[in-house]
Formats: sequence, structure tokens, C-alpha cells
Amino acid sequence: MGRVFSCLVTCCLLWGAPPSALSQSDDDGECPVKLALLYNFAQFIQRPPEAFHGPTSPLTLRVGGQTLCQIFADFSYHGLTLEEAYGWRNRTIPTAPFNTIFNDPGTHTIDAPGFLDLKYEHKFGGDWGYRARFYYDHYNFSGSYPYDASSKGGPSRVVNEDLAIGQRWGAEFEVSKKPGDHQTPIAGLEYRDDFQQVQRNYDLQPYFRYLNDHRSSSIGAAFVQDSIPRRSNLTDFRVT
Repeated sequence: MGRVFSCLVTCCLLWGAPPSALSQSDDDGECPVKLALLYNFAQFIQRPPEAFHGPTSPLTLRVGGQTLCQIFADFSYHGLTLEEAYGWRNRTIPTAPFNTIFNDPGTHTIDAPGFLDLKYEHKFGGDWGYRARFYYDHYNFSGSYPYDASSKGGPSRVVNEDLAIGQRWGAEFEVSKKPGDHQTPIAGLEYRDDFQQVQRNYDLQPYFRYLNDHRSSSIGAAFVQDSIPRRSNLTDFRVT
């Protein structure tokens, strides 16, 4: 019954859709259906008069989209594990975020995260073990935001560029011993170096810089932790 109802709703929404939305080839996939749904939904939405320049102003519909690429690989050999991942996404945003120009095809963002993680674990002596880890992370972001500066005496279209770059590497080493069935004390060291932290924001044509921040930071730590076995009147808890 639910499937029949949803089919009826879809047919009602498609009824009266513009021919251009329904006459596209099958190669376009689901795009004609999306356009038809948006077209009919828009007819049931009431907007304030100031949203249009005049009574004959057209209603513009635009579907945002994105291009996505993701890669992941891992490798294991005995106690050695290597993992690597990379992602890239280009996203168009027609809905005028941050007071940008509505439906401008130049409004888009690109983000590209990735990491490399190398670990090695080894047990020895029956109750001893150690683990070493090295990792590298990076994240790149760029956004283009066209906006109208004519109200402030500027051009009718100015593109604002927002950039961020982050890179870091780190290392960990810990030693553990298991003296009993419930207790596992661990001691270790950790170091992390955020060697690139960049934020930039500026306008193009005419050029104006709002932010240009370059910095780095690092942190190191030593830790000791143990799990206390549960007793009759005491629940498990961990001390670090």
C-alpha cells in the first residue's frame, strides 16, 4: 500500500511538469525526475513579493551537484599495518550561502583530505608487548563565493576566495605488560607536529586581502595507564 501511495504522489508531481524536463534522454538518469519534482513543489510555495524584481520575474531552479573521488588502500604483514586514504570533492552550491549571488555557477568548494598510517605491534616474553605508530595527515580546502558589491559602490560580481591548508605528522610508542588476566599496565610517548596551518581569505578583481595566517604548533606527552580488575563492590575503571 505504501509503495502504491508513493507512486501516486510521484505521478501527481510529474503531472504538469515542463516538457523540457521530461523529454531528456534516458542517459540523463534521474535528473528529469528531480527537475519535475522541483518544478511542481515550487508552485506550492508562497514567497514574499520582495523576493522578485517584478511580477513577471522568472522563477529559476538549479540543482546543486558534486564530483567525488575516494581512494583507500591497506597492507598487512605479520605485525606491520599500512593504511592510506585520499578524498577529493568538488561541490557546487547554487543556494547563495553567505549572501553570495543566487544560482551563480561559480559558487563551489573543493576539499581534499588524506592520511597515511603505519603501525607495528609485537608480543614477546609471553606477557610483554609494544606498539609503534607513525602517521601523516593533510587537509586542503578552497571555496569560491561570488557576491554583489554594487550596493557598496563596487562591481556587481566579486569573487571571494577562502583557502585552508593543514598538514601534520606524529609518532607514538607504547609498551605493555599483562601480569594477570584482567590487568594491563601501559606506558608510552606521543608527539605531534602540526607543521602547516594556513588560512587565507581575499577578493579577486579588485584584490583585497582579509586574512593571511600562517602558523605551526607541536605537542608531546608521556602517559601511564592501567586497568584495575573488578572486585565484588567495585566496577571496572581505568587510571591514566
